Amino acid sequence: MSPKNSSSKTSKSSKQITGGSSSRITTQAQTQPNSPPPVSFLFVVNGITLNEDPRDNGVLPRVDDYGRWLPPAYAAGFGPQNRGTVFRWSNGDISIATGYRWDDGYGRTPNGDTLEIYKATTMFWCNPFYHFMVATGDATTRDIADTVPEDTWYAINFHHEDTLSRLDYVGDQYLAGKDRSFIAQLGLGAYQQQDEDAPKSGGIAGNLAMLIGLVAFSCKRRDLDQVLVGDRAWHGYRWHGHGRSHGRKEARGMVVSVYLDPDNRIGSTTAALNSLESGGGYLLK
Repeated sequence: MSPKNSSSKTSKSSKQITGGSSSRITTQAQTQPNSPPPVSFLFVVNGITLNEDPRDNGVLPRVDDYGRWLPPAYAAGFGPQNRGTVFRWSNGDISIATGYRWDDGYGRTPNGDTLEIYKATTMFWCNPFYHFMVATGDATTRDIADTVPEDTWYAINFHHEDTLSRLDYVGDQYLAGKDRSFIAQLGLGAYQQQDEDAPKSGGIAGNLAMLIGLVAFSCKRRDLDQVLVGDRAWHGYRWHGHGRSHGRKEARGMVVSVYLDPDNRIGSTTAALNSLESGGGYLLK
């Protein structure tokens, strides 16, 4: 449901976030021998198609009591995924991971080996009432309606650390701050603090797949490669923006998968990515 206006001020913790990720490698450090490799990961954004025709073994659209569209609760409600480009994120720089691909449910290396999955999120822009809804993993492969109660569609939420907002499935429904250019372009205006005394946002971190999804929804599917690599809209841990039309339309969905980078076995581990998500500073500001 759309976040409501809040008169309460942003919650704060005793941990001060000064900005930037603790995993970043400074220019000076990069020139030193035996300096640690940068943190990196691979990711792909696949477009979701829907099968809402029962005559084709699909499922009728799911709506709330007021007729507002909701994501499918059964795997039969989905069609094939539209395969996206595999990208590499390395210390804030994004490039195309040449030779890597997504194939029939798995990320593949240039040699055809299976990539090790770190995290995946299924994400929809529903409508101006529900905004974004997310589910863990690839929701197109299972019947959410028949699984445990914790396996469901969530609104996006945030954990606050001073003015930093960490994306998650549960938490606070508002950003820890306001008045940043990325808020409008990533479709987060309804999640912005409404208190006139709220501080300026210190940026976003947290769930990598959800963050990539927000960036992907800032443009149409066909423009994502250009936005990330040509326009460099998200580069150096900063949101530089782009001039393209946003891609938030009713029932548009995507599966965002994040993989360990096999070309960086020291700097791309589960522990390193956990720290990037929850232990450092902002990933986008």
